[in-house]
Amino acid sequence: MRGDLPMTELILMYLNGEALSLRETERLKIWLSKPEHLKKLETQFKDPNWLVRNLKVNDDVHEIDHWRKFLALLKERGEFLVNTEEDEYEGYESIQERESTERRELTRRIKVWRYAAAAAVVLAVIGGGYWVYHARVAKEPIVAQAPAMQDLAPGGNKAVLTLANGSKIILDSASNGNLAEQGKTKVIKISAGQLSYRLNPINGKPNANSASGDANNEVLYNTITTPAGGQYQVELPDGSKVWLDASSTLRFPTVFDGPRNVQVNGQVYFEVAKDPKQPFVVVSGDKSIAVLGTSFNVNAYTDEPFFAVTLINGAVKVQEGASQETLRPGQQAQVSSGGIRVNDHVNLRQVTAWKDGLFKFYNSDIQTIMREIGRWYNVTIVYEGKIPEDRFTGTMDKSLNASDVLKILALSKVHFRIEGQRIVVMPD
Repeated sequence: MRGDLPMTELILMYLNGEALSLRETERLKIWLSKPEHLKKLETQFKDPNWLVRNLKVNDDVHEIDHWRKFLALLKERGEFLVNTEEDEYEGYESIQERESTERRELTRRIKVWRYAAAAAVVLAVIGGGYWVYHARVAKEPIVAQAPAMQDLAPGGNKAVLTLANGSKIILDSASNGNLAEQGKTKVIKISAGQLSYRLNPINGKPNANSASGDANNEVLYNTITTPAGGQYQVELPDGSKVWLDASSTLRFPTVFDGPRNVQVNGQVYFEVAKDPKQPFVVVSGDKSIAVLGTSFNVNAYTDEPFFAVTLINGAVKVQEGASQETLRPGQQAQVSSGGIRVNDHVNLRQVTAWKDGLFKFYNSDIQTIMREIGRWYNVTIVYEGKIPEDRFTGTMDKSLNASDVLKILALSKVHFRIEGQRIVVMPD
């Protein structure tokens, strides 16, 4: 997977008809949401040298014609730029059939917030839309009233690794390379946000200088913990890959000599290496997930309404006490005091968007959205007055500052105020 390309390159790829990834598409949509960016593009289009150099056009065509063609392209692709992603969701039609007419109409109206800024820019340049965009944004207390210091930076690659002897390594400030030896395993920081456990090549035996203290072949455990506003990736000794969301914990043995048992809290995504002889078991409290080799997401945040396991591919068995359910790809097990419920209608992109650097919501209430935002920006969420009952569908980049995220949300008649390390939610 390629890294983040410069925005100029993404724009040129889009204009030249080249394929963009989901994340690149979202970045472009967000970039186009700002009138000053479109104005910059207009200036470039009026430079014939820029056109010839970048857009593969003939130098005998008047530059203004290309700008008009670009606006026409935006208009033609307007549905692409501001779509509500209903096409992503296989079960959308069946859910809509079960909704009341009133709920369908409310959802349709509220969906306008998704890329509303991008839609406003397109409307602005093809006529008539700028006033609506300007009037709505002008109401926002975040930009007009709050000083710059009130903004909140997004989270990033932050985590603490606790070794078997209790010593701790702050991973975000640690240098790349070998960090420690844990018995038969080396702990290596590959890059910012990525850690790997690899068996020591010296006959598979513990190094004499190892600080792990496993002389009696005791099982050594390490724990990686992300704070609020943190995320991290870990490659386990068996090659399984794990992504940790903000405020999450993974505890695991440094060598898998038997069943591969790990413990989690928070939200964690797994890509488990296949090994039929060593089942992989994820434990969270009194709940367990047994797999052989598969990809799945675990949401075990204690402030969420239920413990959720979402299967991307393969097969898993979810168990709590005497109750158990085996999932098929695309299903989600929801575990609560009422037992295990299997949901067949899951938006998989929504569930896994966090690990791809995106906020993605489908028909979500404001409390669900703000819990995720609170964890990522490490803030407390406070509600003033009645909690809005509207539901939201949309996608935003997690690299945005909090004020930018809140401005997009505020296009749907919900307002926000940043006060230090808390966000106040206010109804319209």
